[in-house]
Amino acid sequence: MDRYLREEINIDGDDESKKMILQGSISSIKRNTRILICNQLDKIQRLISEKMWSVHHIIVTDVFKEDKEEDTDEAWTNTVLQPYLDIVKRFLKSDHHNIIIECEIEPDSDFTAEDFCLQAVVYIEKIQKTQRVPIIVGGSNSYIEKLVEDPVFMFKYKYDSCFIWIDVEQSVLNRRVDMRVDQMVKAGLVDEVRQIFIPDADYTKGIRRSIGVPEMDRYLREEINIDGDDESKKMILQGSISSIKRNTRMLICNQLDKIQRLISEKMWSVHHIIATDVFKEDKEEDTDEAWTNTVLQPCLDIVKRFLKSDHHNIIIECEIEPDSDFTAEDFCLQAVVYIEKIQKTQRVPIIVGGSNSYIEKLVEDPVFMFKYKYDSCFIWIDVEQSVLNRRVDMRVDQMVKAGLVDEVRQIFIPDADYTKGIRRSIGVPEMDIYLREETNIDGDDESKKMILQASISSIKRNTRMLICNQLDKIQRLISEKMWSVHHIIATDVFKEDKEEDTDEAWTNTVLQPCLDIVKRFLKSDHHNIIIECT
Repeated sequence: MDRYLREEINIDGDDESKKMILQGSISSIKRNTRILICNQLDKIQRLISEKMWSVHHIIVTDVFKEDKEEDTDEAWTNTVLQPYLDIVKRFLKSDHHNIIIECEIEPDSDFTAEDFCLQAVVYIEKIQKTQRVPIIVGGSNSYIEKLVEDPVFMFKYKYDSCFIWIDVEQSVLNRRVDMRVDQMVKAGLVDEVRQIFIPDADYTKGIRRSIGVPEMDRYLREEINIDGDDESKKMILQGSISSIKRNTRMLICNQLDKIQRLISEKMWSVHHIIATDVFKEDKEEDTDEAWTNTVLQPCLDIVKRFLKSDHHNIIIECEIEPDSDFTAEDFCLQAVVYIEKIQKTQRVPIIVGGSNSYIEKLVEDPVFMFKYKYDSCFIWIDVEQSVLNRRVDMRVDQMVKAGLVDEVRQIFIPDADYTKGIRRSIGVPEMDIYLREETNIDGDDESKKMILQASISSIKRNTRMLICNQLDKIQRLISEKMWSVHHIIATDVFKEDKEEDTDEAWTNTVLQPCLDIVKRFLKSDHHNIIIECT
């Protein structure tokens, strides 16, 4: 409408000319709208054919035909609305929905393997509470390896895992990489990187480490200097694109080596799906059909068999109100119920401390008849005090980094009773002074930092004191209550100057000895036989 609005004043009174210019503007609107529709249709077709979007296609032509027998409302209901509703109902009834969990990460911050693990364990618990199965999709094998293997996160001791590796022959994969990079460039990669480009930026941190960002550095530096020299700009851009492709291929090779190492050294049991045929240009099937037959259906079969297997751990959770006291007696009442449930499945209950006071009450209190009904195998995993203190400090720092302050802030109430419920937990009362003062000294960052640091130091100190009390209690249970406790010294696992890596040290020093102890215990024929008659 630009030309018409410019001219309407100049040709005031000449209605015929105004009418012609207006008609020309209207014709342009119609033509450009048609072009836009054509572009949108092409884009939808590309999303279906290239991006493999599964799209329900509803043809509504009959609704708008002038010679249709139904009125428009009826035609719309029968041709569009009802089919839409049927599709949505089927979708909502399906049990294959994804739970998408997103976490915001600052582009200049490093999202480390440890950060990933801290996030992952939280979201795994959330997903499990919905009775769904968490699926972790690579991604970086280094991050997944840390999650599974790092004893801090206890992943492989808490969960059974089903690993699936979808593999493609190298030459086909390289061709796909080249095609994918070209698509990204066409879709606006250069402009996207330009938005975060800073000359002399640090390409070892945050999003700037990602393949596709450092490779564009030279082009973005030079594009202004050689403005007008399109040939030179094109050559430099092509060099940057080639670097992205080359570095992506190198990353793939490293990832493949890592997968092989996880299989051969870490003994991961990995299902290997060869998907090469899906991406061959001379394949007989269309891509959707090939993907379903070669990848999707075999993966679904693997997961179904995994879920039907009876070798999984039994995870039992009980909800406890944050303001209520979960006493030693409450623990014992819950424990005896779940021990019976687990035993009925022919499995062995394992109670992991936790509070030694609670376990002592369960074992020793005659009300629960525990030591008269069950044989017990006690294992104490011990670490030298100075090493343990260092681990405490490190763990508290990790918790603060992962959001401890915000977590406590959510339950903070001034003058709360710190002798009840979750507020008794180390980490909550220590934050009281900081959360009281942070509003009063708003703007005084130095004072806030000092108070926060003092709160963190209190958490560390109180945790160390708790450990000392727990150690004294274990010694008392051995000396006074005559508990027969297997003592595993795990200090070497956490020493900084150890020769083995942490996983290997944990396996050799802790895991294997514990497994041997439990095997001997289960093979022993000195267990009590309990016969009950009603």
